Amino acid sequence: MDRLIKFWGGDYAEPPYVHAEDGFYVRKPYPLPFDLMPQPWRGDMFQSKVFLLRLAPALSKPIADYEKSSAAFRQALKLNLLGRTPHLLLDPAFKDHPESAGYAASLKGLAPRERLRASISEIFLLPYHHENVAQDAKAQKLIEKFPTCDDMRNFARLNLAPRARAGEISLIVLGGADIWGFAPSDACVDIVLAQDGPLAGKSPAGQAIKRQLAAAELA
Repeated sequence: MDRLIKFWGGDYAEPPYVHAEDGFYVRKPYPLPFDLMPQPWRGDMFQSKVFLLRLAPALSKPIADYEKSSAAFRQALKLNLLGRTPHLLLDPAFKDHPESAGYAASLKGLAPRERLRASISEIFLLPYHHENVAQDAKAQKLIEKFPTCDDMRNFARLNLAPRARAGEISLIVLGGADIWGFAPSDACVDIVLAQDGPLAGKSPAGQAIKRQLAAAELA
């Protein structure tokens, strides 16, 4: 974990916000919105008991406008790269973020909001905002080129997956399992290939999250 945090070290003082190792593969016009902060993850990477794997942080005009207009949120995103910030989309300070209400609703009924905020992290294969990686062949080619993407894939498969098989955490793959490198045979009680399915209720993902949070409460 510490190696991954160090890998993302940097002040990201001004755009383009692109990791130095990815910069070698980037030429103008930029193929991704590097005027927005990279997000390889969201959440407390050291304390989380549930990790949600997604292909990329979402992109829309309201999302971009919010980040550009909120100095507090931009600062929070920089602190997020230290790996110890509870999930920003569940932070009451950013409840007006365009994704906040929908994100909280997707987890409704699993646990109190503050508990979820401290216990759930999202990991992004492509750490730069994108509308729909699964439908964009060019973005998928960048994933195969960018060293950061290779690093995140290895982290998921070599660090998180073994911990999930041991029951230490729950790992929920939300779409693009094949792009992440997960096959149906990788699924088990605490590795759920949800493919953008529901997180709450009696879904396999919801049950895995509830089980992991309950176990942590008893520990």
